[in-house]
Amino acid sequence: TRQVEKIWIARPAHPFAGIFIHRGRVFVPVFNKGLHRLAGNEMVKASPQGWPKLAYINTAFSLSPSQTLLGTTNSQLYSFESQHLQALPLEAEAYLQENILTGGRDLPGPYFALATLTGGCLLLDKKNLAVAHTLSYQTGLPDDEVKALGPDQYGGLWLATEYGISRADLSLPIENFGDFPGLEGRITAVAWHQNTLYVGTTLGLFQLRPVKDPRQLITLVRQREEKLTEVKTTIDRTLLITKYEEISRTERLYRTIFGNPDQQKKAERLRKKEERRQERQDKRKSNLADTAKGLEDDPLTTTERSSSLTRERTEGPTQTETYYEYDGQKMSVRYALQSIPFVFEQVAAVKGKCNQILARGARLGVATNLGYFEIQDGQAAWLLRNQEVLDIWHNAQNQAYLATQAGLFFEADAGSGNFEKAEALRARLHSLAGQGKALWLGGEQEIYEIDLDAQGRPRQMRRYLLPDLAQKKIELAFFEQKPWVFAGRQVYGFDARADRWQLSRLPRWQNLAQVLIASDGKTWLQQSGQWRCLSAKAGESSRYLNLFEDLQGIYTDPNQHTWLITHQNLYRLRPLPAPIQARVFLFCYGPSRTGGENPCNRKTWSWTIRIMPFG
Repeated sequence: TRQVEKIWIARPAHPFAGIFIHRGRVFVPVFNKGLHRLAGNEMVKASPQGWPKLAYINTAFSLSPSQTLLGTTNSQLYSFESQHLQALPLEAEAYLQENILTGGRDLPGPYFALATLTGGCLLLDKKNLAVAHTLSYQTGLPDDEVKALGPDQYGGLWLATEYGISRADLSLPIENFGDFPGLEGRITAVAWHQNTLYVGTTLGLFQLRPVKDPRQLITLVRQREEKLTEVKTTIDRTLLITKYEEISRTERLYRTIFGNPDQQKKAERLRKKEERRQERQDKRKSNLADTAKGLEDDPLTTTERSSSLTRERTEGPTQTETYYEYDGQKMSVRYALQSIPFVFEQVAAVKGKCNQILARGARLGVATNLGYFEIQDGQAAWLLRNQEVLDIWHNAQNQAYLATQAGLFFEADAGSGNFEKAEALRARLHSLAGQGKALWLGGEQEIYEIDLDAQGRPRQMRRYLLPDLAQKKIELAFFEQKPWVFAGRQVYGFDARADRWQLSRLPRWQNLAQVLIASDGKTWLQQSGQWRCLSAKAGESSRYLNLFEDLQGIYTDPNQHTWLITHQNLYRLRPLPAPIQARVFLFCYGPSRTGGENPCNRKTWSWTIRIMPFG
């Protein structure tokens, strides 16, 4: 067994303020005396210029063989190289000051992690020290007080809080956008237009905006099973005014009579947490006063030997406790700005439940249950009123066509905003798809084909009845220059020679479970538990889609980001790196086993290998 070889005992007024290893040497900061280094049985002074004498070291790890990162209890970060100490300028310095740095770890790859007392965990870029990610209660952690953290060999970061252990997978190219405040209702559509994200919900249209002023924040802290609709910051406290999600009448009646047990438990948990926080704050103030009173001149010579195990001495090492300063008022604003960089703002001029969003050049078309709207240069116009618009399509000239409950509406001239009704078609329409001068429309048990003239106006219509599709939603899409009908798990193809639609039994449609037709023109299929896109260009992203069990919509923006709509959230899948392809050649030459000529001599084989990088 290993035995203790040496013990160094700190002076009562000068406790040890941490320990770290740099380039194989052990360094010990001494409170109010600077940095010392262990040299054999001695502790020699090694304080570089600018060493913080009144701070404890709570973070130390190597960023490179010659550089060690140090963090202190006053939430400062330093770079230590040999005898040189340099304060690191951070964009998150104010955030660390107000949320209290408590620890940190180096991570494989481009980031290192810093844990805080009240602000979660920050991931900083090693090159420019910019904040890459913020992991907090607002972004999914059970609590903002991170007690411990550490990486694993698979690229994940484990974080321990009072309420459990969480793992963040830093290699996944997936970001959550649904938790940003301001978004109301269930998400139904999404579109990227003029560098702005637009999200349609059952309660209207919203756009994502960066937070420039704390007063922009309508919601500051995410509460479990609640939606916060107003936050008002005062000098002494933050007042949260909440609005509960819709619940059934029966459940509301039970809660009225017996109370809400979940809210009662939550209130009790928050009360106890506030009591613990107040106790910690009082204790820190007491420790600070005791430490200041005990600061007296007690020189520690550089050659003095410390006590060993055999030395007759009754006093033990001085027990000290790290203290922190905490300012709750400042924390609320900094925490909000760091954890919530964006906020959703409702486009007030767009009314009703959003069914579809489609970018049309400089214009953005929005279909709702109250009509059709267009947004151009930030201004919204209500172009078609009192009609439930279910789908939008536009031709090569950006002339819009609308599928409504009352039939087909079309734009008289491209860009005019004036819509006319196709009088020959009065059926309820669910979807439409077009190519060139042919426009296909899906109704109830019926499919319509309309020929368009040179001005884009309906000219001739043909009707096809599909009685087998009763009570099924008909969706139309083009694939390989042909129209296809998707109705539940059935797929119909059009036979131009027979001039009729018939059930397709091609192997490509087997085991079909779900179909999602995106506004960007892509069609996604879920078959045998796997997602794939009929467009080969998007096939590489499909493996990440299998992580979601309740996909409701998929959209790829012009920047090749894939947006995923689930039942309760919105995610963004970053573009994946291009696959690595290499050509391998094998040339054979040598004698055969029998001594004769090898029949494979002077022959060459070649093949192509393809590697998909992750993350």
